[in-house]
Amino acid sequence: DCDYPDAKIADEMALGFPLCGWLPSSGVFPPKPRAPDIHVETLMRMSASFSARTVSAMKPSDDTELDELLWQATLDEAASGFLTGPFMVDHLPSGAIASPRFGLLQKSKLRPIDNFSASHVNSATGLHDKLQVDSIDEICAMIKAWAQRNGSVSLVGRSYDLRKAYRQIGISKDHLDFAGICIWSPDDQCPKLFRMDSMPFGATASVGAFLRLSQALKCLGIARAALRSEER
Repeated sequence: DCDYPDAKIADEMALGFPLCGWLPSSGVFPPKPRAPDIHVETLMRMSASFSARTVSAMKPSDDTELDELLWQATLDEAASGFLTGPFMVDHLPSGAIASPRFGLLQKSKLRPIDNFSASHVNSATGLHDKLQVDSIDEICAMIKAWAQRNGSVSLVGRSYDLRKAYRQIGISKDHLDFAGICIWSPDDQCPKLFRMDSMPFGATASVGAFLRLSQALKCLGIARAALRSEER
């Protein structure tokens, strides 16, 4: 109804997004093709080797407390339905790939990072678009437009942070074999596997899916929720 160029995003959201291969073109962002470094078939053919490398490199860190925090955060995500697991490493299906997970402390918050570059999943991802995010320039332009239209105007602003943003985006069932992660279990003193059921923080495909969804929601807000200044 809004004549939005990327209306197919609604169907993709319902079905789940791909993790690799050529990502769909949005028709919203400017075109700037970036081909995958490797083909998806190569990724699948080398999956056993890539996953074995991930598992063999998964060791305890020098920070025992960080390992425990990361393990508990992962268990919490599984309890919330974002992950499936844990599994023993020998339960990884044939053709499936495991990416390493590590923890990044940001002030007092631990952010789990899934390294889909180390597993070469990101290398098998191609982009049609030059992905862009709204910056402070858009905010300044909006304030300027309001001031020019209305003269003296009193503005009140608020910032919202979407909780677990990528975790709210599902993965295509055809790509769940590419969604394995490996993490060190301080409880069992060995590597364990999980399967991501929502988009990981660390995959190129997650960025593309999230930015396309953000732009679609922005369009709906402007066109259907009056989130803009109107001429009077």
